[in-house]
Amino acid sequence: MPLMTLLRPVAALTAVLVLATGCRSTDLGAPVSGEFAAPTTTTVVPATTTAAPTTTTVVPATTTAAPTTTLSPTTTTLPMMEFIAHPRVEDPVEADTDTGPPTLRELIETYLKPEDHAWAEEVAFCESSAQPDDVFSFAVNRSSRAAGWFQHLPKFWEERTEAAGIAGASIADPVAQVQVAAYLLYETSGGRYHWVQSKACWG
Repeated sequence: MPLMTLLRPVAALTAVLVLATGCRSTDLGAPVSGEFAAPTTTTVVPATTTAAPTTTTVVPATTTAAPTTTLSPTTTTLPMMEFIAHPRVEDPVEADTDTGPPTLRELIETYLKPEDHAWAEEVAFCESSAQPDDVFSFAVNRSSRAAGWFQHLPKFWEERTEAAGIAGASIADPVAQVQVAAYLLYETSGGRYHWVQSKACWG
C-alpha cells in the first residue's frame, strides 16, 4: 500500500481532534448568541474625609476685685470745755511797776488754789529745778523737748493753750506755763498724774 494512502486516515483523525479541541476551548469563554461581553470596569472611589475645622474659643478670665474699704483715720475730738481754772483765784497782787515781772510763787498764788501752792512749787522744782523767786525758766528736756517750769510737752502745747483760753501763747511764757498747769490740774481727768514722772521727787 502506498505511504500516502496510509497517512490520510491519520491526517484526517488529527484534523478532527484539532477541531474538536478548538471548539471546546472557544465555547468556554465565548458569549452566547454571538454577543460580546462588556469589559468589567471597577472604579475605586477614593474615600474623602472632610474634617470639620475645630474652633477653640478662649474666653478671657475676668477677675473682679473685691471693693477696697478705706478706713478713715480716727480723729479724737476733745470735748469743748469752758476753762474756769486759769482766771485768778485771788485778787492780783498790787505792785509798783518797778518791781518787775511776777515770780513763780506769785503766779502760783494767783492761778492755783491755796491748798495746791506748796505742791506746785515742789513740782516746779522737781521738773525744772525752779525756785519760788524765779521769773523765767530756760529748762528744756533734751530728749522730749519739754520746756519751762512745769515741763510742758510741745506736741500738746497748742491744743492745751486753746483749751485754757490762751491760744497762741508761747511755751516759754512764764504766765502761760502756770496757766496751763492750772488747766491740767483742775480741768482734766489726769490732774496731778500729768507730772507722775517726777512723783518720786514731789510725792
